[in-house]
Amino acid sequence: MQSVFEQDLERLVKQYDQPGPRYTSYPTVPVWPQGSFGREYAEALEAEGTKDRGISIYLHIPFCRTLCTFCGCNKVITRDAELVERYLKALEQEMAAVAKGLGQRKTLSQLHLGGGTPTFLSLDQLTRLTEMLKHHFEIDPEGEWALEANPRVTTAEQLEGLFDLGFRRVSFGIQDIDSAVQRAINRNQTSTQSEEAFSVSKKLGYQSINFDLVYGLPLQTRVKFRKTLDAVSKMRPDRLAVYSFAHLPWMFKAHGKGASRTGSAHCPGKIGLYLTPLAFHRGGLCDDRHGSFCSSRG
Repeated sequence: MQSVFEQDLERLVKQYDQPGPRYTSYPTVPVWPQGSFGREYAEALEAEGTKDRGISIYLHIPFCRTLCTFCGCNKVITRDAELVERYLKALEQEMAAVAKGLGQRKTLSQLHLGGGTPTFLSLDQLTRLTEMLKHHFEIDPEGEWALEANPRVTTAEQLEGLFDLGFRRVSFGIQDIDSAVQRAINRNQTSTQSEEAFSVSKKLGYQSINFDLVYGLPLQTRVKFRKTLDAVSKMRPDRLAVYSFAHLPWMFKAHGKGASRTGSAHCPGKIGLYLTPLAFHRGGLCDDRHGSFCSSRG
């Protein structure tokens, strides 16, 4: 039986349910102005270079070995080593251009590696990437370095090497531990893989370990998602990021494929799935009201 809160929430969702923008960056690439953008970008870099503060850099590593059909990120499914090398060279060229545009050697205060799958790169390639940054920017010894990692492909050697390079925050993509849900999104990932990735990171001394979960996936139910939440709560991550599955078949063909295999693009009871993580209040994690749950350990 639904609580009064759930009934009110369902009523409000139905009342205001309509398409809206989905921003992973702003402004989004399709609306970037043509022609004058290069000049505007150069002016923005020059202005930033005059400010007495460090800079934050996000490096996107788009490569993945296989396609997770729920994914809405910019990704390239490949095993072409030459393509990766060309991309790394292009990244270095862009770093050089940004460093030059800033007008002075700036301090790198924050670094985030996202994807795709950053640990698609070998440890040698990841080391090269950080050496590129050191060549073009001053490195803040107290800076925050973070990366996203896939427990299926991230090795203990990579985690140790990345820690030695200066990374102290890691975010693991878990999504859901149910095997049927995993098959539906083409992401077969055992609980053991997730537990080992967490355990290795903890022993190495990573200061913040995050798990990403997604609700609204094909074949997902409230009971299944609660089992996922119970399983990850036992590991006691520092933070949970719980995202709604954005079903965008007009942008990503794989979203349509996932829907056809499961019979539904959105599983029933998505509101219930949204409410399920609130149980983490009892597990020592508090809702930060922004889709994430943070450890009460601070």
